[in-house]
Amino acid sequence: MITGEIQDTTTGRLYFVFKNFDVSNEAGAGSGRCVMLEGTTVTWKNCVFHDNTALSLVSVGYFQFFESCEFNDGVGDGCVCGTAVFVGCKFYRNSLNAIDSESFLACVFCEFFSNGSVAIDGAPVNDIPLVVVNCTIVGNDGTTTGILKNTANQGGVVVVNNIVYDCIDGMKWGGHADYPGFGISRNNLVNSNTEDYVGGAYTSEGEVTGAPQFADEGNNDYSLASGSPARGAGFDLEGNTDIGAHQSAGAGEVPPLYPWHVGGA
Repeated sequence: MITGEIQDTTTGRLYFVFKNFDVSNEAGAGSGRCVMLEGTTVTWKNCVFHDNTALSLVSVGYFQFFESCEFNDGVGDGCVCGTAVFVGCKFYRNSLNAIDSESFLACVFCEFFSNGSVAIDGAPVNDIPLVVVNCTIVGNDGTTTGILKNTANQGGVVVVNNIVYDCIDGMKWGGHADYPGFGISRNNLVNSNTEDYVGGAYTSEGEVTGAPQFADEGNNDYSLASGSPARGAGFDLEGNTDIGAHQSAGAGEVPPLYPWHVGGA
């Protein structure tokens, strides 16, 4: 449990690893940030940021890695980051953006529910790509944009196997309108958004438009029900991956290249 702030600023390169931290009910003291790290490379594992009345985490600099972390019920953005990778993270009910990125951003198997502004805000910087794969975004009528990449020129996007549901704008990309098909965007489920695609956003093939049919949306269980059209509809080499952050039994399993056989015909 953290009391007070974590702060560090350096012009060199430092490496931090934080595991199993609970950062909660903090006001950020004088900085207005509960955690403020600049010029560092940080790995966060199994950490929870919740119910903070200041920005939970501002971590910009070299590289930031987040594995199985949660950012919930924060005032402002859930996480403000530089170059960052999120794997298996959850973002619930933050009053503004869930992730506000200033550089390259990748999100894989992450879940977003009822954030107040943008769920995934890719850097508004030219020529910096955004990668979003197998994420579930549920706006609950309050999220203004599910996936945003708003740049003047071709920043580039890879958006594959995602559920974007019940947002105002599902996907919104700037700088792509004159380049149809730029980047990779396929096998996404878009449903119940006011507009599924804004600007140059698109899903080239494998689009699913039916309701995702979650197991128990009322209790925030966003695994897929047995009849969900997202099951087996994702893109991979075997064609059995589910769309979204949760994989059902058997999804994505690839048989061995060579079965158990030694010698002989």
